Amino acid sequence: MLNRLSFIIAVSIVLSSQQIVGASPLTYDFTGTLNQPVDGSTTFTGSFTINANPTVWSSATVNPPDLPVMSGVFESGSDISLTVNLGGQMINYVNTPQFPGSARFSLTTWSDLMNMSPGLAGLKGPLLEFTVGGGANGGNITFGMIFESPGGVEQLSNLRGVSLPLNTSYVTVYDSSSQQGAAGSITSIEAVSVPEPSALVVSAMLGIAAMVYRRCHNS
Repeated sequence: MLNRLSFIIAVSIVLSSQQIVGASPLTYDFTGTLNQPVDGSTTFTGSFTINANPTVWSSATVNPPDLPVMSGVFESGSDISLTVNLGGQMINYVNTPQFPGSARFSLTTWSDLMNMSPGLAGLKGPLLEFTVGGGANGGNITFGMIFESPGGVEQLSNLRGVSLPLNTSYVTVYDSSSQQGAAGSITSIEAVSVPEPSALVVSAMLGIAAMVYRRCHNS
């Protein structure tokens, strides 16, 4: 009886781990400053979460043809989110079916972005960008951050090794209700260690198995 129960628990652990191992969140905490106040504050704090093992997009042809070959990661689904505390106001940007474009994350490996849009003129790739829009989730605040030339992007399918340089960070904030806008930079950023869902499931199943074994053994 005990051997059979142990086998069932072991199979359950394996199946459960395989089902959710694809969801691999990576969270960063950050702080930053603005060159002028927005909503009465020149400082902000926050955190964002992305998928650490995203699907990588690549293309051998681009338009116009003089741009270099690129590859990148583009996320705008339910597995990414951003929270910003600005002037004591906590703003949550979360994608929902009603507001699917509240948060967007991209990491591109263009070697030269001189010919891109005017807002990106002069920036050199790789380029990591996190932009969010206003709406029901974010209220009237639009927030965006860019890191120029992040390190560790040789393997885009695993973002846990990416380093974000503070000296090439750019932030833009705009409040449409007060018509206030400002630019700034990130002053600190740190990856937060979060257990992967599969590890949590395995730990829970092992705990259940231990309790069942102890109960059967005592009986």
